[in-house]
Amino acid sequence: MLWALLLSSTTLNAFQSGNFRYYVDSGSEVVITEYFPQGGNVIIPSTIAGMAVVAIGNSAFVFSRKLTSVTIPESVKVIGNDAFSGCTGLTNVTILNGVTSIRSRAFSGCTGLSSITIPNSVTNARL
Repeated sequence: MLWALLLSSTTLNAFQSGNFRYYVDSGSEVVITEYFPQGGNVIIPSTIAGMAVVAIGNSAFVFSRKLTSVTIPESVKVIGNDAFSGCTGLTNVTILNGVTSIRSRAFSGCTGLSSITIPNSVTNARL
């Protein structure tokens, strides 16, 4: 179900916790759809409202030009299409073991990116 929901996030009810906008899929798992404010060093939480964060949705951080680094926790399994596309200020990405899929153009246009750690758990990557 998570795969289908990544594509249809705009039609679902959105919630907000701190700086993260998200939705909850049918399995009570969180998909992050947006981040406010859009800059600085970001550590994606492993849980929100007591539920596991399992995905970063399509275009969740798109064109967040002031974003400089991001750490993605073990709970996240999928990084959606264009999730960080156009984040020109992004210089460092750390993906912890657990992510299995990095979708199309997830980091395209990240011209400042000098370091990205991709764990062995990733079995499908379309960078």
